[in-house]
Amino acid sequence: LGKNEQLNEEQILVFDQVLGHLITRMELTALIELSERLAPIHNAPISVIHTLARDDEIAIAGPVLSMSDRLTTPDLIEIATAKNQPHLLAISKRSSLNESLTDVLIERGGREVISKLAENAGARFSEEAYAYLIDQPAADETLLETLGSRLDIPLNIFLRLLERVTEAVRTRLLALVQDKRNDI
Repeated sequence: LGKNEQLNEEQILVFDQVLGHLITRMELTALIELSERLAPIHNAPISVIHTLARDDEIAIAGPVLSMSDRLTTPDLIEIATAKNQPHLLAISKRSSLNESLTDVLIERGGREVISKLAENAGARFSEEAYAYLIDQPAADETLLETLGSRLDIPLNIFLRLLERVTEAVRTRLLALVQDKRNDI
């Protein structure tokens, strides 16, 4: 399937059923390639995408977890609740994450997952998630600075964050805010 090929829903369903039967017999390398090829396709076979996304092997699950439009927020929350850090990291790389999914990733994710979320401009954080991350005794300067540089951080949380960082980080963040004000 190429990105430009148009199949109707009936053809996709047939393709989904056939691939669903074949997928159980495919070798690891073939499954990885299938995942990489199907992940960016907006009308990829849903059942196959779901099967690939739930695979324990991150090389298979990763591409669809990071890119597939066929996975809904409830699908991703269910996977994030059941799987381990590599799967959470793959989900955290998606171009868009809503607050409920981000909350689950923060709750279950380790340092690498949380750092990736903080860097991801498409990840939406609830005010509670911001507060939780900023108030953690183990929150490091790099994470706090990344969170402080996000455009969507609420002002009250930003002010609390400024109290937790070193003078050097505070100066950089305030300069960044000034630069953003000048751009408006």
